[in-house]
Amino acid sequence: MTPERWQLLVATLRRLGVVPVVLRALVLASAIVAIAATAAPSWGVPDGYLVIAAFAALLGTALPDSGAWFFVSAAIVAGWTLGSPQPSLGPAVVVTALALLVGHVASALAAALPVTAVADRRLLLRWWRPTAVLALATIATAVLVALLEAWSPPGSIVLVLAALGVLAVAVWWWAVGADDTA
Repeated sequence: MTPERWQLLVATLRRLGVVPVVLRALVLASAIVAIAATAAPSWGVPDGYLVIAAFAALLGTALPDSGAWFFVSAAIVAGWTLGSPQPSLGPAVVVTALALLVGHVASALAAALPVTAVADRRLLLRWWRPTAVLALATIATAVLVALLEAWSPPGSIVLVLAALGVLAVAVWWWAVGADDTA
């Protein structure tokens, strides 16, 4: 590499914004976690879907406004659908869901920012509360489903729907109740 090219590379790297780079790293990290959590269970997920998710993750990291994150999510969901021997809710499903949530939010924010943007860190904090509320709701729903699956009282579908309704209202209330001046 010639000294001129090296100087150009260093100058380009210095122009990168911290927040957009962190968001892109988060997109890639969440895709890696989702792929690993999908491949970890002992049942066989078709490898082709994981390869598609990996390539889409690389593209989505470099070009978050390309819509590649959709293909990451679609490939992961297709892998779960075709590879799962029976519908069940385990830790791998929850980890995958949380990774897809974080990747979705990070990809959306990264798509709105050019890589050289100087963004205020408060932008990340503004999106922290709704994302955290949705993550907690995902965990709460998984716990609720696991408890009701183990207990299975008569008419439990009514209990599940009522509990999910209460949880949905709580998520909405906490997500929209945030003060956007943070």
